[in-house]
Amino acid sequence: MRIESVPRPALALLVMVVAGLLAACASQPTPTPVPTTAPQKAPAPAATAAAPAATKAPEKSGAPAATPAAKAKASGTPFTLNYISALTGSGAFIGQSQKTGLEAFQKYINAQGGINGQPLEISILDDASNPRVSVQLANDLIAKKVPVILGPVLASSGAAVVPLVKNGPVLYLTGSGIDPEPNSYVFSALASNPEQYRVLLNFFKTKGWNKVAMLGTADANGQSVTDAIKDLLKKPDYASMSLVADEHADPGATSMAAQAAKIKSAGAQAVILAAVGAPITTMFKAVVQAGLDIPVGTSNGNQTYASMQVNKDILPAELYFAGTRIDAYDILPPGPAKDIQAEFRKGLAQFNLLKPDIPTSPTFDAAGVIVAALKKTGTDVTPAKLKEAIESVKGLEGVLGTYNMSAADHRGINGDNYYAVRWDTGKGTWVPVSGPGGLPARN
Repeated sequence: MRIESVPRPALALLVMVVAGLLAACASQPTPTPVPTTAPQKAPAPAATAAAPAATKAPEKSGAPAATPAAKAKASGTPFTLNYISALTGSGAFIGQSQKTGLEAFQKYINAQGGINGQPLEISILDDASNPRVSVQLANDLIAKKVPVILGPVLASSGAAVVPLVKNGPVLYLTGSGIDPEPNSYVFSALASNPEQYRVLLNFFKTKGWNKVAMLGTADANGQSVTDAIKDLLKKPDYASMSLVADEHADPGATSMAAQAAKIKSAGAQAVILAAVGAPITTMFKAVVQAGLDIPVGTSNGNQTYASMQVNKDILPAELYFAGTRIDAYDILPPGPAKDIQAEFRKGLAQFNLLKPDIPTSPTFDAAGVIVAALKKTGTDVTPAKLKEAIESVKGLEGVLGTYNMSAADHRGINGDNYYAVRWDTGKGTWVPVSGPGGLPARN
């Protein structure tokens, strides 16, 4: 594994000017521009040899996963997958978690024979959470004619890079904030934000919490969630539900008490908080201090153990997320979906990460889809051929769900792969409270 970064002086400046943790699972505002001096690359050490961690795992071939005996460890000329991450700056919390997920996948796939016998090597490029640097790194990779780029992490960085790949290479984003255009070279490893909020609304509806309020940040992210909620509530499935309060506050606000008071007076039965990072702390505090003793739902960009720890003293009594199969591991039936979860957990355990959460999973799944396509095409492939191969991946079991890619659908999963989950303070983890899609669990 190689890790490259911007020069140390420029990096220090970037860290100072970028503020607020913005999750990969939500749209991000563009950080303050910085000088565009191209980052210098550190000398690349020898590729990290992957330990044979997995001995039983689904073979990612585009077909539904099976559980054959372990294959011979990969050897030969490595294929390098370049990953633009946010190891420093405002998005470092997410970037570091995604890095661990990617390293876990590298060990898993190489223990299973790699890409038709070729080892997978990963090269990690730190954009310091800044879109300007993401563009520099992407342009460098494009000049090298790589067939695929993994990342960036933050939606603002992804939005800056997307225009560069109109004619390739493949860009596989590891956040949910950007909707890939059909037939484009852009893919995303997560269900869309509207699909994730559909899961929450489905759950609220089954509980009879039909009067819904919203508190979001007064920026593109908050507005996009408002628009998604309003569009969903127009559908016949949600005819019994209504948005009784729609409040917004500046992301940097130190108090949102006025907005919380309006939501309380509106008689809301549940509230959705549309923010990630620092603003969610202000929102949690406002809800609790206003005595808003109602269920709270929020973005799974906040569904991290670190966020729960930081906010432990101000968490609402009932806090819900659109969770994933990671949270439903204990209730998954035996089979390929549970098998890949077990391999994912084994891989993370090698990095002393014993309690997985959502940020570790997008890179694991995105790399899995890419490798499934490369097994069909070989690693000496054009971006166009790789794009077609990715679009042909069907029934591939991942950590977040079952991927069925197509030319029209560059995510491959939707809200039907997600669960409504509740933070259980006593257990110190999230517990599923619904079946798939936020609907009642089947007995």
